[in-house]
Amino acid sequence: MPIKSNFLERIKTVENISIPKLYSGGNGTPSVSIVYNKNGKRFTISKALATKLALEDECYAYPIIEDGAIYLVKNMVGENGIKLKLNGDDKKTCYNASFISFIVNEFHLDYSDTTSRSYSKISFENTDGVEIAAINLSQ
Repeated sequence: MPIKSNFLERIKTVENISIPKLYSGGNGTPSVSIVYNKNGKRFTISKALATKLALEDECYAYPIIEDGAIYLVKNMVGENGIKLKLNGDDKKTCYNASFISFIVNEFHLDYSDTTSRSYSKISFENTDGVEIAAINLSQ
């Protein structure tokens, strides 16, 4: 079927459409948020992401600056993973100030006008039964 001309008129005829989320499992959108200010620093993993990775009380982070991403995995898969202790039943929170300062500084994240940023550009890959999430920190 060919595309009809007069796009503006065509757009006006579109009815309300409900589009299902790609992944939620009833837990919302997979995301992380980073709080960075003088009163505290925390790295929070959403319930959806924690569920997808089957996280409990710890995970491993692999920040790769040149990729602009942090890779998260439940169990260590390389020698240089950063072990993060997690708190919380649903969403998981890490209070490791050194890790958070490293992420903010090395990825050049701008917190000059805010104290919290959320990141939901996340790709998933399962290799040899290992679920890996790549959190894109580039703006």
